[in-house]
Amino acid sequence: MDTLTENFRRFGACLRHYNPEVVYSQELPIQQIGKPSFRSAVRASAEFAHMWRVAHDEYPLTHDKRVPMILGHLAADLELHSFAGPGHWNDLDMVAPAFPASGWTLADLRNQLSVWAMEASPLLISADIGALPPAALADLKNPHMIAIDQAESSAPR
Repeated sequence: MDTLTENFRRFGACLRHYNPEVVYSQELPIQQIGKPSFRSAVRASAEFAHMWRVAHDEYPLTHDKRVPMILGHLAADLELHSFAGPGHWNDLDMVAPAFPASGWTLADLRNQLSVWAMEASPLLISADIGALPPAALADLKNPHMIAIDQAESSAPR
């Protein structure tokens, strides 16, 4: 285990020492995406963390780059699917990055939400909830989509 991974393991152990119920996001793999050590970093994280990032941060994009970004996150996660399961999640990043100010459409939001749910990624919303149009809020609260995400989260590894 490299020094950075070991530091994150010790940090998590300290958090759990003071609060055994703590769930924290292990951000370690972000710095290793695209490097040969990426998969081993995720494997190491899966041994002690509840979540770990599998792709770079979401950010507002022009329309022609939104779908490739969503599909890129899916591609990164598919290779790491075996590390996810009850109590362990591949974190694809925030849902609805700065929606609607980012310029994302409802279709973009639905596409992203669908991929995140199918991959059992934590559904963490990165938007001003008060500024969301009713249709976007309805999509984010869709009980069927949440059920898919939750069902995948409880599937055995």
